[in-house]
Amino acid sequence: MARSKMIICKNLEESEAAMRALGAKFVRMQVPVPCELHIRMERIRRRVDWKAIAIEAFERKLAELENTSKD
Repeated sequence: MARSKMIICKNLEESEAAMRALGAKFVRMQVPVPCELHIRMERIRRRVDWKAIAIEAFERKLAELENTSKD
């Protein structure tokens, strides 16, 4: 299985340029969460794909915002 290329960018212009130049599929983001939430997440014993959950939440919110801006 091929590993996805990942880049770290400081702004939108860097992200767009790197994605085009490197063919990157993912950009690393750091999302602060409250300490109590992190503790609860760590206590879950089963494997949870937090990245997939975050991507789904971002997609859902973006769709909502994009639909609102069309009105």
